[in-house]
Amino acid sequence: MILEDGVYLLNTEQLSAELVHPLPKGLLYLGDMIALPDGSLFLTHTDIYDKRLILMGPDGELRWQRSFSGVFEGEPSLIELGGQLYLGIKDETISSELIIYSVDLNSGELTRVFKGGTRNPRPAVSSFLNIGDDRLLINVWGASLVLLDMRMATDVNTR
Repeated sequence: MILEDGVYLLNTEQLSAELVHPLPKGLLYLGDMIALPDGSLFLTHTDIYDKRLILMGPDGELRWQRSFSGVFEGEPSLIELGGQLYLGIKDETISSELIIYSVDLNSGELTRVFKGGTRNPRPAVSSFLNIGDDRLLINVWGASLVLLDMRMATDVNTR
């Protein structure tokens, strides 16, 4: 569980929570987290000084942490498809843009697999819908629908 001040490991038998990774007081509405099949927790954390990606193991140990402050702006969303993790960034600073990166869980490296949007800077809704192990239906700010085969996109972008 993540709260403003860090990541907590819940003990349901003792009805307690242990702080396993303290973080600077964050902006929870600008973060996301996803539980992985092996019990690990992948999360984004934003505070006034930094934005970071964090991978925690099932027992609360920190596997890695990576700052992405200054790399891109926008609201992060985490997506898991067929065992692969993706980071979506909704950026409305100048135009309405959506960027999706595949995440290498061993190294924390990001590979861009999709970039699209509209020149309309007016805020609107962008959403993802998982329609199978490898495919993602993306509504890009009401401007278009995109059906993205993530395995093909990752193969093309890693060559």
